[in-house]
Amino acid sequence: MGSSALRELTGDRVKEVLTNKENKFIYFYRKSRLDLEEYKRVSEFSEKIENGMRVVPYKIDLDQHYEALIAYLKERNPKTADQTEEQIKTHAFLLANQYDDIWYWELDLMNYFYGELLE
Repeated sequence: MGSSALRELTGDRVKEVLTNKENKFIYFYRKSRLDLEEYKRVSEFSEKIENGMRVVPYKIDLDQHYEALIAYLKERNPKTADQTEEQIKTHAFLLANQYDDIWYWELDLMNYFYGELLE
């Protein structure tokens, strides 16, 4: 998969990363079904967003770390626990800020941030 600004997020670090004070985005992928073109686009986007907006980019392989991610997100907000799995399945990214807010986004997130905003 080559060099990338995307840092690997593992199940044992989910809580640590999601509770630290950095602004971050996490790309959901499955190594078993990896779309190389999509991965390349996300990787290029991650470099721009890190440099342009000081957001730390992560990737998490849902083949290996799905259960840990789901468990933490359900524990984090029991009010939305019943929606958590659907959110992960239907979105490509999780964004989180330093104030502990999170949002789920589809791949079109990259379209919103491309161009002059990240230059």
